[in-house]
Amino acid sequence: FIEYCAAQGKSSIKGFFTAFSLPERLVLSVFIRSDSAAAPTTRAADITAADRKKLLNAFCSLKIEIRSPEGRNSAMCTAGGVETSEINPATMESRKLPGLYFAGEIIDVDGDSGGFNLQYAFSSAAAAAAAITKL
Repeated sequence: FIEYCAAQGKSSIKGFFTAFSLPERLVLSVFIRSDSAAAPTTRAADITAADRKKLLNAFCSLKIEIRSPEGRNSAMCTAGGVETSEINPATMESRKLPGLYFAGEIIDVDGDSGGFNLQYAFSSAAAAAAAITKL
């Protein structure tokens, strides 16, 4: 993040997060929750160290609650997401941002019905967890 701010000083802070294929609505929501004085349109060169820390903490501590499963009749998989070429398949680590790991449907992988997508989600999560615990 610090390197991005130095190299892309004229770009917006929001641009850093959306460059990793995070949905803009998610990015804006985390900005609001971060208690940062920086706006999403703040230039990277203008963000303070305290606001950088607040934003990164808000993203790193983001929890998404599943309120209830809908059941098999409404189950679906998503298409799109982080391109597989941007991820080390052995560790699920981002090739663009070391230390960032992906698993499941955030990755641009989708398969036939019948549990293939679930299997990929579980397998990619296991690979990411194994890599992270070796750090």
